[in-house]
Amino acid sequence: KSQDIAGENFRIPAIFANAHSYGGTMAMSLPWILGGLFQRARNPLETYLLGAGLLAAGIGVFLCGARVPVALAGLMLGLSLMTRRLSVPGVVFLCVAAMVLFNMVQGEERMQRFATLQDTEAVAGRIRGSVNEHFLDLLAEYPLGNGLGGGGTSIPFFLQHLLYNRVGLENEYSRVLVEQGVVGLLIFLGFVLWFFTRVLDPREDCYPTRRLLWYSAAITLGTSFIGVGLMTSIPGTSLVFLAIGFASAGAERGRVAELEGEGNDERWHQTDSRVSA
Repeated sequence: KSQDIAGENFRIPAIFANAHSYGGTMAMSLPWILGGLFQRARNPLETYLLGAGLLAAGIGVFLCGARVPVALAGLMLGLSLMTRRLSVPGVVFLCVAAMVLFNMVQGEERMQRFATLQDTEAVAGRIRGSVNEHFLDLLAEYPLGNGLGGGGTSIPFFLQHLLYNRVGLENEYSRVLVEQGVVGLLIFLGFVLWFFTRVLDPREDCYPTRRLLWYSAAITLGTSFIGVGLMTSIPGTSLVFLAIGFASAGAERGRVAELEGEGNDERWHQTDSRVSA
């Protein structure tokens, strides 16, 4: 059904449900690969494998024909350069990989669908339609939800007859509202707010990786209002929530270390006062 690539070619969803799931998975794998490259202790074989994986993931992002994964991948690469000061070999490697990817994309028309992002009117119309499409009407019609699958979730064909008044949406927050009602939406928004308030500990060895994963998960959560699949993409959903957990664990460890440090300081002062006495 996705023959909107140049020359009426099909997109490349592989064994994924659709092209967006494939491209999103490729984009979400980038922070993990970059995090592996940022680690201090690694052998040359791991470096070569991670480099090949980085290039393959970049090709997959453009090959699927979806535009959001391209924007996500671009943000990831930009943030990776801001997150950690790379060595000269690291900069050279990223430049070579970028040049190879650029030449491949430039020479293949079917990998250039992302260029339609330059049409600002079309992009603005798409965002406006996703954000505002019947949200208040759905809120009034389904305050307690329409049941699982009622918001456009992928349901097997043998369970389709169990769906009631299925509503098609391109907004993950609206889908959560339709399926789980106001209570489910508030719980989900509370979880999102909790994640955005996590403060990472820069003293950790894994801080650059956690920071990249925090950025990737935050961007994914922040752009879910212009598409669906955050909760139903396989294996993209697992990668997103694994990134949320790994990044949040760094924030919690930093808090524990801070409390332990305060406790040690207090015990030291008590011991010092007893010695003085």
